[in-house]
Amino acid sequence: NSELQVFYGQALARKDQLGESIRVFSKLLQADPSNAPALQSRASAHLASDDVQAALNDANLVLQTTPDDPRALLIKATGLFKNGNFREALDVLDHPVLISRDSLDSRWMRIRCCSNLKLTFREMEELNALLGLEPTDEVARLQRAQLLEQLGHFDDAIADLTAALQRNPKNLAAVTSRALLNQRRGNATAAVEDFSAAIALSPDDAVLYYRRGIAEHQTGSDDAARKDLDKAIDLDSRLADAWYVIGNIEAGRGQSDVAIAAYAKTVEIQPEHAAAWYNRGNLLFSQSKMQQSIDCWTIAITLQPEMFRAYNNRAAAYDRTGRQVEAVADYEKTLQLNPGFVRAWDNLAWLLATSDKKEIRDPQRALTLSAKACELSEFKDWTCLNTLATCSSENQDFESAVKWAKAARAIAPAAEHLELDQVVSTYESKVQSKRVATKPGGATR
Repeated sequence: NSELQVFYGQALARKDQLGESIRVFSKLLQADPSNAPALQSRASAHLASDDVQAALNDANLVLQTTPDDPRALLIKATGLFKNGNFREALDVLDHPVLISRDSLDSRWMRIRCCSNLKLTFREMEELNALLGLEPTDEVARLQRAQLLEQLGHFDDAIADLTAALQRNPKNLAAVTSRALLNQRRGNATAAVEDFSAAIALSPDDAVLYYRRGIAEHQTGSDDAARKDLDKAIDLDSRLADAWYVIGNIEAGRGQSDVAIAAYAKTVEIQPEHAAAWYNRGNLLFSQSKMQQSIDCWTIAITLQPEMFRAYNNRAAAYDRTGRQVEAVADYEKTLQLNPGFVRAWDNLAWLLATSDKKEIRDPQRALTLSAKACELSEFKDWTCLNTLATCSSENQDFESAVKWAKAARAIAPAAEHLELDQVVSTYESKVQSKRVATKPGGATR
């Protein structure tokens, strides 16, 4: 009778009559608490009804008397996994009894435990083993591709995605992932092809048009990119990043007003989009709208306090508006955030050398800063060399000023030659004046 009642309860469970099956098993266990088949079956029913703790209690009772019971071990591992106890679940799944009876379900549970525990290399081993047994498992192949990408093995990741697509060309997740990987690797043409295939499978997905638009922009096909970005916005007018890329494209075309409007739309939808605030500030600065550019960069800095370029640019705007104390502070902050940023060394040197404000002007420090800018740029940036010439001049070292001005002229664009020739001539005349003013014996007038 006991054995028949267990079969009856299991039949009820298979028909999803879990409550009734649990009552059958519980009645049996009242009569015989050590009835292992009834305990195991009740544990399974509890697990199926999402009463995880009750399932664990029953599985542990079985394991107290039979520590190697495979069914009870699997129920315990599953219960621990469902409760989010991934470390304990993995320990149970690694029991030799379960390993010897490995199933696809237990392999996947180990893989998911490793994923949640960030055991990347163990997860990779498990996926490799699974794919060795089930080479057509697309889910496993996609997951391994994601891991390979995380580890920087991009070619191997692309190979996995390509293999998945050879078996199923309509696998949207695989073709989209390969498109993103190609885009990340700079293979923009391949990315366009993959995004096109993805769009054919999902023609109403705004993000796919947006992504293809970026890839087309990267290939220099801005008209096609703009068409795709407009389509993305038609499908989802709240796609802030699409507006942002439109701003970038139009800024590159010299359409500043159109770009500024696109960045404004970006931050209207997504006020925390720091890059849009930053780029908008750059364009407003180019239009000599200093206070508006300062406002944009201030918001960008608030959103991303480590955005050193925003500090540098805001300093330039402060300088243009006569707020040189604030400009110096922003240049100093830029260098604090990024000591290797040549432009800030050069800009601060110029300001300290040329300021007409006594509390700002510091030609000696300017010379040190300018020399640092030249060192960082390996004396290959003509603007830095020109600043060094200016700083030398402000320190009355006109011979050095001539030297560095000539060095700047030698590598400057042709459009700058005439002005730099005049600078060199000015410094040379000062050298000559200094020599004329020097009396025999080294005395001066």
